[in-house]
Amino acid sequence: MTTQNNDSAAPPAAVIKVIAVVVVVLPLVIILFPLLAYLADETTVDPTDAFQQLTGWTLPPNASIVKKEYTHGGMQNDGDFKLVIRMSPQQLQGLVENDSSRWIDCPIDSAIDESAWDLPEHSGTRYYAKKTFDSDPDWHRGHIVIVNPETGFVWIYEWKS
Repeated sequence: MTTQNNDSAAPPAAVIKVIAVVVVVLPLVIILFPLLAYLADETTVDPTDAFQQLTGWTLPPNASIVKKEYTHGGMQNDGDFKLVIRMSPQQLQGLVENDSSRWIDCPIDSAIDESAWDLPEHSGTRYYAKKTFDSDPDWHRGHIVIVNPETGFVWIYEWKS
């Protein structure tokens, strides 16, 4: 009786099925995961919380949200966040006057303007900006608050690139 050597035998069917699933599913996960993460993040951003976090102020109850855009996503969560708020000029003037941030007259510093790649259109007269981390050597991530106390508009922009 002769014995056959199984060294050259084909891989088991289970291994082939696993490889086929990985080849089909992995590209779908790579494509769909960032899209699903973006959609999930878009719906979870609370403008009231974002306003408080980025300005240190409580959003007045009669303030209105004019615009909210959120594009952070992907593996490194790059993107930006824009929030435009309108409140009474008196409320905004009071917030700015009692704020300890270093307010600067517009126009916005060129180093910030070049790094904050999609600043919102605004008619602001003063601003303050903050890097995400004080140790950041440049403005590749941060946020800016632009105000016009005469009109009651606040433009907030946060970016990470």
